[in-house]
Amino acid sequence: MKNIKKTIFRFGFIAITLSVLIIACKKNNIAPLNNLSGPKNVSLYLTDDPCQYDSVLVDLNYIELKIDTSTRDRNENQFGDDVDHHENSWNDEDDHDEDHQHFDKNGIWDTLNIKPGLYDIEQLRNGNQVKVATGNLPAGIITQMRLSLGTNNYVVISGVKHTLNLFHTYDNYNYVNIHGEDQDNRYTPGQTSMWLDLNICKSILEFHNTYYFYPFFRIFAMSTTGSVTGKVLPHSAQPYVTVWNATDTASALPDINGTFKIRGLSVGTYNVVYNGSFGYNDTTINNIDVTAGTTTQLPTITLHR
Repeated sequence: MKNIKKTIFRFGFIAITLSVLIIACKKNNIAPLNNLSGPKNVSLYLTDDPCQYDSVLVDLNYIELKIDTSTRDRNENQFGDDVDHHENSWNDEDDHDEDHQHFDKNGIWDTLNIKPGLYDIEQLRNGNQVKVATGNLPAGIITQMRLSLGTNNYVVISGVKHTLNLFHTYDNYNYVNIHGEDQDNRYTPGQTSMWLDLNICKSILEFHNTYYFYPFFRIFAMSTTGSVTGKVLPHSAQPYVTVWNATDTASALPDINGTFKIRGLSVGTYNVVYNGSFGYNDTTINNIDVTAGTTTQLPTITLHR
């Protein structure tokens, strides 16, 4: 009986030991956020979720990234608060930046290399983009972006130029929270790329013929989001394309040939609405699947009166 108990005890001890070793091995095999915490070169691309304006000129002064350099558990959520990080407001920074110092208890701010000045956002649609900033970042987790805008912003509507008045905050800062899935770092070690999309329709407000600029940015990575591309005819219908589901909406203004492309869509199933003008009827197609890292080709649509 004693021998049986000893045997059971030995087997039990071995099983527990193996379990501990297996768990430890699994933990050791977990890549820390795909190496997001190491030093890296970063590239930031600017693109547009368009609206039906002639031009939208945005006066960009500088861009900074906040780096969390702490040694806290990387499996915890170190990417900001619980608000939706894909769209932001002027006061969306959860730690309030400790009076806008270069560093605080939540990390340090690193200024990226950019060419300050005016950027015509309406030119950055249908897959067009511009590399707006680059930088060499220290080791740490990227948690936020801070953009400083100048006061020389304007919109052109039917050939008429209107000043875009900023909602005044400290140094005209605009904050965007950044999560791990918003960064492309899977293909080149030490290299991170991000895409910054400005939703023009939500960003411009008109009141008594005065225009206000309240920027709504979202940030995304190509590897974790999908795209759709297609063609709609005729050009005389001046179509406007909207891709939507219960959680995500994006739009496109087709070029003169009717082609369009929408990027940065979350994985899921979407409806696509083709809105016609000048008497052309709208058309909708449903159940379009979008997968990460791929572009879904849509059928050519012809609008009719």
